[in-house]
Amino acid sequence: MLLITMGKFTKAISECEDLLSLSENDNLGIRYILIGLYALYEDEKRAMKLYKKHQEGTMGILLPMVAMYYKIDNYVKAEKYLVQLSEAYSSLRDFFLNLDEYDEATMNEIAEAGVYAHDSKEEIIITLSQNPYLYSTTGTFFMWIIEKLLEMEK
Repeated sequence: MLLITMGKFTKAISECEDLLSLSENDNLGIRYILIGLYALYEDEKRAMKLYKKHQEGTMGILLPMVAMYYKIDNYVKAEKYLVQLSEAYSSLRDFFLNLDEYDEATMNEIAEAGVYAHDSKEEIIITLSQNPYLYSTTGTFFMWIIEKLLEMEK
């Protein structure tokens, strides 16, 4: 996290990969940071390899996948992962459609506490806080998610 804070993303990727090689089970949750870094750099090949290795449909894996495909203009795949995400997380639609209700201070408090229940707004906020560099560089990403979630509703 220190390397990321310092803006040394390539070095952070290398360190995350090293940590994962030391801990195949990834009990530290490094994969959630690493997939966000891959998505930031639009590295589909390595993101897919990590995604396939861990075979999980969690917020921490799927949301960066959606962002990555959105960034590389592959909206078919972005929507595919968004559908997976919305099927696994019923709170997703409500969170994004009411995003203006969450002020920055409240979101920071939730992220810092690090406590959440599965399929909760807290889980979404913590996921967003794990990779802020990814989501802050995709300015229209959240608007696109809202649009797609509304379309799915119909």
